Amino acid sequence: MNNTTKPFENVLLTKEESIATITPNRPQSLNAMSPELMQELKEAAEIVGEDEATRAVIVTGAAKSFCAG
Repeated sequence: MNNTTKPFENVLLTKEESIATITPNRPQSLNAMSPELMQELKEAAEIVGEDEATRAVIVTGAAKSFCAG
């Protein structure tokens, strides 16, 4: 994972240098948990966990809410 973005439907995964950012991205529902969102969060965490160059992970929510539900 080198300064790239992994496309998901409900999650944004980006990396700059050694910092990965995982963002639930369902602002229309205040980032409410859904089975699809939970699966994508799991996949994003696995991708970041396998990347030896990643030294920090930031988890943040899109828009005005971190996560509902």
